[in-house]
Order: sequence, then structure tokens, then C-alpha cells
Amino acid sequence: MGTQPGFKFSNAPATAVSYAIIFHDLDVGLNNGTGDVLHWIVWNIPAAAAGIPEGSLPAGAVQGKNIAGQNAYLARARLRGRAITTTRSRSTR
Repeated sequence: MGTQPGFKFSNAPATAVSYAIIFHDLDVGLNNGTGDVLHWIVWNIPAAAAGIPEGSLPAGAVQGKNIAGQNAYLARARLRGRAITTTRSRSTR
């Protein structure tokens, strides 16, 4: 599966309740289609968290199923010359 990367959070709005992280790979079309690959999804990361360390999650955080059907981080294969892009989301009340 691989080791989930660590993150640092900053500048969350005062009304933020939690963070969610979605790692998906737009460069991989399944069966020559336009779909993407979900490597990792995790939510309910407390807004008070300053980040998450590599390889672990704070209490209460929930991982969803990746493309392999496992509730875990699925490391992406290294693609030569390609950068990993992340998108940030925040939930608020």
C-alpha cells in the first residue's frame, strides 16, 4: 500500500470544523477511459490539528476505500516527469 504522506495545515477559517483529503490521479484513465484513480480519501480530521504526521492519522479521522477497495493509502506509481498535484478542501459549519 505505501506510507501515507504527512501534511501541515494553516490559515483555516475560524468556522472550520474538520479537514478532508482526497488523493486522486487524473493522469490514469481506467480501461482507456476518462475515469481517475482514487489513491486515498480521509475525512473528519479535526480543524484544530496543525497537520498529520507521515504514516498516521489523528483520533477520529476516517479513511474511505481507495480504488483497491481498502481503507488505506495506496501509493501511486512514480510517473517519470510528472508532478503530484494536491487539492485542498475544508468543511465548515
